[in-house]
Amino acid sequence: MLYQALATGTPVVVSGIDPGETNLTPEFFISRHGDEMVTVTNTNTGADRTLMLREYMHSFTTPSADVEPEKLKDWPPTRGFEAAFPDMFEIFEDTLVGPVLTSKYGALNLETSMPAGSCPPDTGPKAYIAHAGAGGTTTRLHCDVTDAVNTMFRSQRSKHDTEDGALWTMINRDHMALAASLLKDWKAGQFTGHPIHSQEIFVTEEDVTRLRDHKVHVWTFVQKPGDSVFIPAGVGHQVTNLSSCVKIAVDFLSPVNILFSYQIGEELRQHRLESGDRDAEDVLQLAQMCWWYFVRSQTDEYSRARLDPASDPWVSQYSAAPRYLQVPVQTDTGQQADKQTTYDAPGMDTHMSDAAMLGESSLSTTRKYADRGNTDAQDPKSSIPLRRVSEDVSPAIVPSKRSDRAETRTDLRHKRAKRVREGKLNQSTERTLSCPIDEPGQCKRRESLFKPQELLNHLEQAHREYVTYRHPSRNMTKPGLVTLRAKILSNAGDDQAFIAYLKREVLSKTPSFPA
Repeated sequence: MLYQALATGTPVVVSGIDPGETNLTPEFFISRHGDEMVTVTNTNTGADRTLMLREYMHSFTTPSADVEPEKLKDWPPTRGFEAAFPDMFEIFEDTLVGPVLTSKYGALNLETSMPAGSCPPDTGPKAYIAHAGAGGTTTRLHCDVTDAVNTMFRSQRSKHDTEDGALWTMINRDHMALAASLLKDWKAGQFTGHPIHSQEIFVTEEDVTRLRDHKVHVWTFVQKPGDSVFIPAGVGHQVTNLSSCVKIAVDFLSPVNILFSYQIGEELRQHRLESGDRDAEDVLQLAQMCWWYFVRSQTDEYSRARLDPASDPWVSQYSAAPRYLQVPVQTDTGQQADKQTTYDAPGMDTHMSDAAMLGESSLSTTRKYADRGNTDAQDPKSSIPLRRVSEDVSPAIVPSKRSDRAETRTDLRHKRAKRVREGKLNQSTERTLSCPIDEPGQCKRRESLFKPQELLNHLEQAHREYVTYRHPSRNMTKPGLVTLRAKILSNAGDDQAFIAYLKREVLSKTPSFPA
């Protein structure tokens, strides 16, 4: 479903994302990163200032109408999110919807095929912590080159805020040219170059109404805490925080939207030429990603390769998407422009029926593919007519679960560790130990020497007899006894630890046995 929505340029909102009660809260940021210096931007004037994160988060936790609305965007600005904030990166990865597409390590994310050791594309994740957008937007109207997912984790509403969350305004990508032409006339003098790519204007409610009057499809909805918003490549959008919000977003490149990514990239290039911007650089590296994705999908030795420190650095850390993956690989979106439907959801704009091109089925409908050779491409209820779906699975292209490959350093290290464990286990079975019961009423076989297995059996038998003596009616069945016995025998590091275990677990802190 998500892949289909991205293919047709349809935004998707997924609710119910929960990072945990104490994660990604203002207190979380203050306690872990409060001493970091950050640069925040005034969302009304565009002015920047530098301060400690804890100072900025204090204004976040105590919002006031007197505080100038500011935002901390694209944080961290220069370092990789995973390296700078591994704790937040792990939380974000765990909450991702559709990780096969959205994760930096997802099989359908073209970024995955970039070689290890190469210059990575700047796709995030990035944190966005912003006040309510009083008097303007938090993020002005713009268009992303890639697909993206933006998740709101927390919000802080003040007594002056009328609503909780963030208001999104999104323009259908098939109508972006018309919208740009209209906004160029309506907003003349407010931007340089392209009206949308300049990221200098924002559309008001009146503008939205006028755009719809000119047959431009516009979505408006409110994102709440726990909502993930998926923005297909090429969809124009702006965001106005209705309250202070904590969000994390990441860009990803899905195969189905490569042409849109290329088109937007060319538009941005033309915009920079017209506006005199000569300092821009290619941080996405679309051509390189496509090339390596193609190479890895066509070359068997690369398609199943994994990173090994001793290997060629131009082998990616993760394999490309398997050819038998159960997803449609091509769609026909030509007939979608005229389709309209009504999508009723809490917080969604009432004009959604005029704006949202969601096909003939709602976003809650999930299409399932039984296999590659039996699709529902001809299903009249399908919201996206598939022109071609991948071929049937061929045994020749399905990788063997036990494929022959050269042993890596990791494999050799695991084998050595296994041999060491087996050697210790063999040695432990030859040790002799005495019974640890040395209190009054000591064991009558205290002077005897036992092998670990024999001593364990002896103590368990003694314990059962003692408990039976004290509690004749007690059921002596002990589930998992065999498992516990095997565990202690295979992990007996030394005699003292072994004896301590017997005293604590087997004897269960009982008094001495009767003589």
